[in-house]
Amino acid sequence: MKSSKLIQVLASLNPKEIKRFSQYVHSPYFNTNKRLTQLLTHIIGFHPQYPSHQLERVKVYTSLFPSAGFSEQKFRLDTSQLYRLLKSFLAQQEYESGEGGYQKNIFLLTQLYRRRLANIFDIQIKKLQQSLAKMPFRGADYHWYKYQLANEANAFYGSQQLRVYDENLQQMIDHLDLFFLVIKLQTSCEMLNRMQLMKGDYEFNMIEELLSFLEAKPAFYEKVPAIGIYYQILNCLINREDEQHYQQLVELLQQHSHKFPIAEAQGMYKYAQNYCIRHINRGNTHYMAEVFRLYKMLAENGLLLHAGQLPHSDYKNIVTAGLRTKEFEWVENFMDEYKDKVDATYRENVYNFSLASYYFETQQQRKAIRHLQSVTFTDVFYQLSARELLIKSMFETRDYESLFYQIDALTIFLKRNKEISSQRKENHLNFLKTLKRLVRLSERAFSLSKVKIQAECSKIRKELTPMSQLSWLKLKLDEMI
Repeated sequence: MKSSKLIQVLASLNPKEIKRFSQYVHSPYFNTNKRLTQLLTHIIGFHPQYPSHQLERVKVYTSLFPSAGFSEQKFRLDTSQLYRLLKSFLAQQEYESGEGGYQKNIFLLTQLYRRRLANIFDIQIKKLQQSLAKMPFRGADYHWYKYQLANEANAFYGSQQLRVYDENLQQMIDHLDLFFLVIKLQTSCEMLNRMQLMKGDYEFNMIEELLSFLEAKPAFYEKVPAIGIYYQILNCLINREDEQHYQQLVELLQQHSHKFPIAEAQGMYKYAQNYCIRHINRGNTHYMAEVFRLYKMLAENGLLLHAGQLPHSDYKNIVTAGLRTKEFEWVENFMDEYKDKVDATYRENVYNFSLASYYFETQQQRKAIRHLQSVTFTDVFYQLSARELLIKSMFETRDYESLFYQIDALTIFLKRNKEISSQRKENHLNFLKTLKRLVRLSERAFSLSKVKIQAECSKIRKELTPMSQLSWLKLKLDEMI
């Protein structure tokens, strides 16, 4: 029974939800089968662990119904009916929560219409119109509710056969169009984004017609934030070289991101960040300042956290972007302010790595080395970042003996590791190989002429291949020249 769907879903409920579900099952409106209330009371006594030895079928059944004798058929029927009640409860929870309340009111209007309660219908629809006007978000759901509201009003007033102009028909078609446009653009963005990340093709029906329509009628995306934002995101994905769409997207996010649920707004910013990252990966490093600007906007608008926590990867990426753009004071404040928001599993390691990065970029390499020695990442990509930062710090402090040892150790690690892609592996190996050449040149520098040093550095620079540490290596070459 431990592995049953019933137990799996029950285990996902928190204590408050368990209490409410128990009340739900005990309510005669939802359930009149007393066997189910007895079964639930017994099972939830083991919440949240639900140990297997306590949930053995025969043991549960005979403890509840000792005089009946175990019946596999009856037990299956009882657990099946209880699971059905649990699914209904979860649906009811969603129906009662958040914006589900709007849908409930739409159903109420339907009932009032069918019962011909005109006065009460008028009062209720005005209340709902006022409530929608105050609705904080302006995503696709908003236009769907507006469409449904106009649809109910049109049906009700149409049934009264009044020979007057009814604006509800226009409201219906307008908000249905807006709902369609938002969903169509939003889904098209996700489809195109996935196509660029992985193999596979999607069919984009009517996308050209949709873009032509919006180009011809800019009022649609100028007045409706969701359409404007997803329209610019789609253009960023299609026209990667036209920065105008990116700049318009950022401007719209600054103005309207507060009009969307947190998760949706974060997703919108993620598209903008990915646009910048694609350019950075192609060597356009000035986009790093744009990535940092987007992170600052997220922080200012309260959009950094996910369910109250900051993902450890975001923490690291924000610090990296800030350091690359020399925003040292901001980064230092950020690290302290958001440290406790990172999941405890990663907190100390990510903080120490980020602090080491801060010390490295502020020319405090010995402090960086000390903090890196306390980092124990199990994640292979964190290991790579930490070990390469340690190597760079040793280069800066001219600890060449330790440096060669670390380069050789990391080279072996890269060659043996099967989790790292071949392209990424090649980039890291090229970095280590080039750095070795640079160290050897540095060791011989005092015995070489300036012309010879410049020639050697130029030769190394010409052989550089695109890699994550390219800008740092170029800087070291320039310093040597």
